[in-house]
Amino acid sequence: KVDAAVEFDLWDKDKSGYLSASEYIRYCDQTYGGKLKVAMKFMRNADEHAREVDTRADLDIHFVLGLLPSLPQATFHANVASLTLHGRGVAMANYPHVLVMPAADRSLEDVFLKERPNDNQIRSMLHQVAEALAHLHDHGVVHGDLKKLNVLRVNHRMRLIDMDAATPFGAPVGAKFSSGSLPPGTVL
Repeated sequence: KVDAAVEFDLWDKDKSGYLSASEYIRYCDQTYGGKLKVAMKFMRNADEHAREVDTRADLDIHFVLGLLPSLPQATFHANVASLTLHGRGVAMANYPHVLVMPAADRSLEDVFLKERPNDNQIRSMLHQVAEALAHLHDHGVVHGDLKKLNVLRVNHRMRLIDMDAATPFGAPVGAKFSSGSLPPGTVL
């Protein structure tokens, strides 16, 4: 077992009795691996937020992008009114729900537009998407809004996102989708 006082003394380089900002950052880098890039999804509706969180609960992060620990929603609600997106002037009080996820490399849309993958790469990516959909279906879930923007590459692996339109098998579909057409996963 690590003695907290001894560990603190190791990081308090100037022996001031507290950690300076640079000492604290070094401690965090060493202990937690440095900075972690994240993506935050701000949501307007509580029901969509709950569906997103609940749907991901039993799914494997190998197939669906997982959620990272974040502030309790009550803490976020109490402070979101003062949050404004820099440079855009968008008051975030209208988006009182938030999800925090690992940042992705690119969406499938960006991969096709900017990387020009060859046939083998395309086949591999589509196989990963099919595996992710099979995983959802094995858990009795229909994605509800499958499109290239809702497939992200994270650590060289395609993962599904945007689970707020997901629905269990047999439940009514169409609670939310943005593509303007009936998503293929909704027809069973």
